[in-house]
Amino acid sequence: AQEKHKTAEERAEALLRAKYTDFDKVVSRDNIEMLTEAYPELARSLHATNDLYTKAVSAYTLIKKFGIYQD
Repeated sequence: AQEKHKTAEERAEALLRAKYTDFDKVVSRDNIEMLTEAYPELARSLHATNDLYTKAVSAYTLIKKFGIYQD
C-alpha cells in the first residue's frame, strides 16, 4: 500500500511539473503560508483532500488567481 501511494505521488508530481512549468515557484512554502493566512477555510479544505493531484492543482490555481504569486 505504501509503495502504491508513493508511486501515485511521484506520478502526480511529474504530471504537475509537465503541465505547469512554474509549479515549484507558484506553490512554494511561502505562498502556501500566505494562502493559509489569507484564506484559512480554503486552505483547510485543500488539506482535507486526499487526491494529491487535485490538491496541488487547486493550490496552484488559487495562489495564481488570488495574486499571491506574482512573476
